[in-house]
Amino acid sequence: RRELKLRVRGAAARLSRAARRLARVRIAARNALERQRQQEMEQRFAVRIQAAVRGWHVREQWPAIIGAKEHFDFPRRLEDLAISLPNGSAKLSAKSRAELAFVITTLKRDRQLRVRVIGSIKHTEAPPLALQRAQAVRAFLVSHEVLRRQLRVESQPVESVGGIRSAGASCVHFKVIQGLFLPRAITFREGEGEQLDARTEQMLAKVVSTLAAHPGVGLMLEGHADSSEPHAISLGLRRAQAVQRWLRANGTKVFLATTSAGAACPIAPNSTAQGRRHNRRIELHLRTNG
Repeated sequence: RRELKLRVRGAAARLSRAARRLARVRIAARNALERQRQQEMEQRFAVRIQAAVRGWHVREQWPAIIGAKEHFDFPRRLEDLAISLPNGSAKLSAKSRAELAFVITTLKRDRQLRVRVIGSIKHTEAPPLALQRAQAVRAFLVSHEVLRRQLRVESQPVESVGGIRSAGASCVHFKVIQGLFLPRAITFREGEGEQLDARTEQMLAKVVSTLAAHPGVGLMLEGHADSSEPHAISLGLRRAQAVQRWLRANGTKVFLATTSAGAACPIAPNSTAQGRRHNRRIELHLRTNG
C-alpha cells in the first residue's frame, strides 16, 4: 500500500510538472502572437499614413510614418461621420448610439488617436445646445471605455454671411487632432507657467531631434490650464511660450507658434487633483509648410 501511495504521488507530481510546462508554452505562444500582431499593426500604420491636407498625424514612437505614402483610413472615415441628434435636444437616439459604435472601435484600437468632438446646432436652436451635444457624445464614448484624454469637446457656431445665418445642422462631428504624441504629457504645477521639469526636457529633446530630421514640419504649441487657475488664457499662453523658448534655445529652427485654450478644453475631470494636473498641459499640434 505504501508503494502504491508513492507511485500515485509520483504520477501526480509528473502531471503537475507537465501542466506547468504546458501553461508556460501556451503563455509563450500567446505572447509571441501578440508581438507579431503588434509588429504587423506598426508596419501597417507606417505604410498607410501620409501628410494630410490639415497637417501630419505623427506618433513619436513610430517616426518612420513621416515618409509614408498612403492615407490612414480610420481618421479619414471618422471625419466623414456626422452623428445626427433630435431637434432641440442633446439626447442620443438609438440610431446615434449605433453610429457611435464605429467611433468607439476606432478610438479603442488606437489609444494614441485623439479627436475633437464638435457639436453643431441649427439656426433656430439655442447656442449652448452645441456644446451640450458634444458633451453628451463624449460621456457616451467614455462610458464605453474610450479614454477621456482622447476626446476634446468643442462647439461650432452657426455661420453667417452678410448678417444672414446659415441653416446649420443638429449633429456632432469629429476632427482628428494632428499632433505629436509623447510617451508622457507635458504638465505643470498649479499656477506655474515657466518651469519645465527634467523629464519634460528629456521628452522635448526628442522633439528637437525629430523636427531637425523633418524641416518641413512645424509645431503649434497650445497651452492649457485647469478650471481652478485664475487668468487661465494668459497662463496657458505662458506655458506654451516656455516650451517654445526651450525648443528655440536647444536648436529648433522650424516654424513654432503658440496659442492658449485656457481651461476650455479639459481632458480629465477638474473635480480631482489628479484630473486638474492632467489638464495643466501643453499639446503639440503639427503643421506642414505650405
